Amino acid sequence: SSLLEEFVAIASRAGITVAAASTPGAVSLLLPAPTLSPYSGATFQVDVTRADNELVWRWASPIYHPTLAPGRSLCASCFLLDDLHTRKTPSEVLRDIFSLLNYPHHARTCAQCTGDPAALAEVQADPSF
Repeated sequence: SSLLEEFVAIASRAGITVAAASTPGAVSLLLPAPTLSPYSGATFQVDVTRADNELVWRWASPIYHPTLAPGRSLCASCFLLDDLHTRKTPSEVLRDIFSLLNYPHHARTCAQCTGDPAALAEVQADPSF
């Protein structure tokens, strides 16, 4: 089975809704925001495609967040690689996305991944964001 098919199976087992995306060969994940997060009650769409031998994650929903923004790919430096620059598993990436939804003020940013400069400035000025 392909990497994308394996990932769909993992997401489905985790209770995440998986649907066909508008891009051929891609899937859309519908991620419910954690209950105790600032985004409680919202559902966010992340589109996942396969490029070469890896998954490409693109945030698709509107969100006010320091590192997540509609139409932007998740930054490899901040999301997809661990501290040793080893590729994270899809389960680890999902865990990190849910963590950022729970704790937007814990977001690590780099020059490539600032999703919303206003949200980043707010988080830096007010850690209770």
